[in-house]
Amino acid sequence: MKSSLAALALSTGMLAASTALAAENELPIMVTTPVFAQLVSYTLPQGFKGAFSDASESFYIQEAVPAGESVEKWSEMITMMGMRDLATSADQPLAAAAENIRANYQRACPGTLSAQSFGASTTDGRETLTVFLGCGSVTTPQGKVSETVVIVFIKGQSDVYALQWAAHADAQSSPPVYNVEIWSSRMAQLTPIRICDRIEGEGVPYPSCIFKK
Repeated sequence: MKSSLAALALSTGMLAASTALAAENELPIMVTTPVFAQLVSYTLPQGFKGAFSDASESFYIQEAVPAGESVEKWSEMITMMGMRDLATSADQPLAAAAENIRANYQRACPGTLSAQSFGASTTDGRETLTVFLGCGSVTTPQGKVSETVVIVFIKGQSDVYALQWAAHADAQSSPPVYNVEIWSSRMAQLTPIRICDRIEGEGVPYPSCIFKK
């Protein structure tokens, strides 16, 4: 398995060629990317490097892994995704995106699935939904592993964005258990998470979003 199960659930039909992201960062850095109607900004933790990005007319994906790892063989993966027009084409767009991914995990590990929703909240003033998913045993290029992920879905003006942290560990015969201490620490490293309006003529590093109050 290349990408995490969550990313694979949403990436069907992607068209464009992959492009490299940033090199390994020695310190946490803000990553700000134009994704369809808006800008998506988050913190890439120390020691991670950009590994893959791709886009189609309706889907965008950006993946980062620890230094020395790849999208084919990884212990942890941070993924940002954009789903074009989903915020305006579904009655409950965040729940719809979350259910799509949960169903993919269910197919991958029907006997060891773990799923938990933490309900609706807000991030940067925007509606969000955070979920935890896990598979006790899935097949990857490394062999059998467990996979767990926490995903934050964010409703933009017209699009839905998702930021997730996935982790591999030894395979197990029971559903993975959510560890509050571990996952709270991981997700805190991704903050601040911002969805910003695009400003005509503004380019990298998109200061209007990076320095947004």
